[in-house]
Amino acid sequence: MQLKNKKSVRQSLASATASLLAISGQANGAAGNEIEFNASTLYYAEDKRVTVNKFQNQLRIPLREEEFLNIDVIYDTMTGATPNGSFISKESAAAFVAGTSQSTYTFASGFSIPISGGGGGADKIAVADWLTEFEDKRIALTTDLEKPLTSHLLGNYSASISREEDYTSVGASTQFKWDINQRRTTLSLGANFNNDQIHPSFGVYEPGSAVRCDDSKYFPGTPTCGPARTIESANKVVSSFLAGITQIWNRSSIVQFNYSYTINDGFLTDPYKMTSISEVVPDQTLREKRPDHRVAQSLYLKVVNVITPSQKSLNSSARFFWDDWGIRSLTIDSRFIRDLSSKHTYQIHARANYQTAADFFTLNLKHDETTQIGALPPEFFSSDHRIGEQLTLTSGAKYMYNTKGLGKIGMRVEYMYQNYYENNLPNMGVWIIQALLNFKF
Repeated sequence: MQLKNKKSVRQSLASATASLLAISGQANGAAGNEIEFNASTLYYAEDKRVTVNKFQNQLRIPLREEEFLNIDVIYDTMTGATPNGSFISKESAAAFVAGTSQSTYTFASGFSIPISGGGGGADKIAVADWLTEFEDKRIALTTDLEKPLTSHLLGNYSASISREEDYTSVGASTQFKWDINQRRTTLSLGANFNNDQIHPSFGVYEPGSAVRCDDSKYFPGTPTCGPARTIESANKVVSSFLAGITQIWNRSSIVQFNYSYTINDGFLTDPYKMTSISEVVPDQTLREKRPDHRVAQSLYLKVVNVITPSQKSLNSSARFFWDDWGIRSLTIDSRFIRDLSSKHTYQIHARANYQTAADFFTLNLKHDETTQIGALPPEFFSSDHRIGEQLTLTSGAKYMYNTKGLGKIGMRVEYMYQNYYENNLPNMGVWIIQALLNFKF
């Protein structure tokens, strides 16, 4: 009788948190012989920059008792303009925010990039230099098999492939979950492997080479930008390992703790990012150059509390990340979930993330022709804002309606704000809108 009570507590917590406790992130809602289908469409819109439309379909098929096959298909379209790393003057940033710039920038590879705004102006070159207009599509497929190996041991085996116009990723992962202590404790151990290929249409230039051929004169010994310095594609390999424990703390709380270790090897430079030689003439640039090895680690703690009989739950988590590039990151996430009735559920979400900059992050190479400061560029350098110091705040809400006959339908709306430090990049607001559908048959 005691064991049955513990199971019911665990099941109620899993239901209340919509399977958020699953380390793999897969849904665990299907029961018996029912096939579960989830569909969603997501609209992601940055302020005057990137827009993403994401379409996702998930199918969960029961094979035998406690054994499921999960199929996940994603199709993305991405358009807009993204910062490419070139130095941004305060005047250029202000002109972009005001919408008073328009220009075209041509890379050494020969393709032109229009940067549109409301008009021209003396600052138009600087504005064009720090934004790159792009368009891309992505399709991804993931298959996942959950299979009980014993009455207390669950195995999970996954394979995935993702394809963009300039990027291909193939991956495989496995994870094992072992229930002990009368099923009140679950131990998890997993590994993931990805082999990624970067293949831009113009090829992969040597990291640190000049974007324009004439710019190599500013640093003697800098690789030139001719066709001989390119290859068709480059590879990187990502290996990740995870260990975790999930504990039923009491009749209304579950605690989860994970540790992850990730190794990145290969071409880790972004072929589209560049760094200005000086802030005086920001359109004189070198392609960024990052190390070809990276080790990242993270600690993750999550607490789920179910408040009965009011049908409420509070999910709070904290994640600390660090790597050998010097980046440190802390993320705090909280979700309050309330069942108003058997038909209506809403969720309130708040998230905060702070990240320090990589050791080799720089706004420009600070070259001075008179004193020859910076006559040799540093071993590694990047002006990519994604590895710079920043604060990201997110808040939003989600509503689900149970139609009984047609399943569940819902909507999620969130607003994200990014604040960049030691960088003239304009702070960015992002709207995220998602429509959801779930039904079983």
